[in-house]
Amino acid sequence: MKFKYIIKNIFILICFFIAYLNVSLAQTQYVLLLFLAPIAVFFARDCKWCLFFFWIVINATAFLTFGYSYLTLLMFAMSFILVLCINYFLNPSAIDDIEMQKNNELLRKMKEQLEKNQEITLSKRKILEKKLENIMQLYVISKDLTTKITIEDTTKMLTDALSSKPGIFAVAIVVKRNGNLTLMSCSKQELIENCIATIKNNANQIEQLTGSQRIDFLYPIANKAVISWTIRLNNDFLSSIFLAVEEDFIQNYVDEGKIFLPHLTLSAKRVLLFSQLNDRARVDGLTGLYLRRYFMERLHTEIQVAKRYKTDFYIMMLDIDFFKKVNDTYGHVVGDKVLSTISKIITSSVRPGDIIGRYGGEEFIVILPMALKKQAIEIAEKIRKNIQTYKFIENNISFSATISIGVTKYTENLNEDNLISIADNALYQAKKEGRNKVVLI
Repeated sequence: MKFKYIIKNIFILICFFIAYLNVSLAQTQYVLLLFLAPIAVFFARDCKWCLFFFWIVINATAFLTFGYSYLTLLMFAMSFILVLCINYFLNPSAIDDIEMQKNNELLRKMKEQLEKNQEITLSKRKILEKKLENIMQLYVISKDLTTKITIEDTTKMLTDALSSKPGIFAVAIVVKRNGNLTLMSCSKQELIENCIATIKNNANQIEQLTGSQRIDFLYPIANKAVISWTIRLNNDFLSSIFLAVEEDFIQNYVDEGKIFLPHLTLSAKRVLLFSQLNDRARVDGLTGLYLRRYFMERLHTEIQVAKRYKTDFYIMMLDIDFFKKVNDTYGHVVGDKVLSTISKIITSSVRPGDIIGRYGGEEFIVILPMALKKQAIEIAEKIRKNIQTYKFIENNISFSATISIGVTKYTENLNEDNLISIADNALYQAKKEGRNKVVLI
């Protein structure tokens, strides 16, 4: 109990009773008692006992003055209610506790909301950062594409770059060449045969594809969801990039394709223009086949691809049997017709995407990319039989021609010269065994 409040209370009571005792009317005394009660309000906030002290004094004085009457009861009730109200509303600890609880609850809710907003913001930020990273990767690929000017280099670079991206299981690129769909590259050696067969069976559907989309009819290639990025020029199908992806990445690569396709289309236009111009300089005018110089460049490229992706390919050397006799018997004009016709037979007998060149004179050379041993032998035999059964007619005279073929498989320790030398030895062996034969070394 603080001493200053005792002094104040005694002083107030002395003043009150001086006035109270000098009043003779009971009504006036009752009014004075009513005024004494609110005085306790001034002490209630800092001194609780003062409130109760004044309450006791008021009721005791009323009882002594008015006795046990209705005025005493009324005074007791009013003062009691006043004490309760003052104690409740002016009790600083109670008020502060209630207000603090409200504020704490409000702050807690605000904190929870801010934490949720922060989590959402961080999640969105991570998504945006991932998208930005993917876009930057596509930008780098687009920039690298400007350094490639051939279809082969472009498709190999794209396959290499895309196959390293997360969520992509395999990449295959199909290009339309000479009216046929050709598998230019595939990142998985074990999928090549299945990929070629599936593309062949769905060629019409593939040529109808547009933009970036998920396609289900190519699911059997790798038993994965397949995304197609299709390049069209003047509404004509040019190429499709097929991505076998994990389920969680489907929408990501559909969206990225929509961003990337305009850049691919620009690159395709540049590569196509270069290809058209370059074809005039690398194709033999008589046979329509690649010249030896360009063929050797292509052979070098195939060897580099085989080393990088651990793939196999076969090479064939072909030589028309007794071609000098054709020239001597029918003349060089007829000999040129025979060369042109045999070139067409070879072209129609191989697969789309196989590379054919005129090696020199009556010799031809063929690269069979991503071929198996059985396929290489079947193709060679098909060429030999188709040429053997073809009938040349000149001045009502019918004659036939045959061809000898040497076949060999690329292995990692071989370069261009070694590979051609082995194929040439196989061709020599076919000639030695009586011509019109296929020999594999």
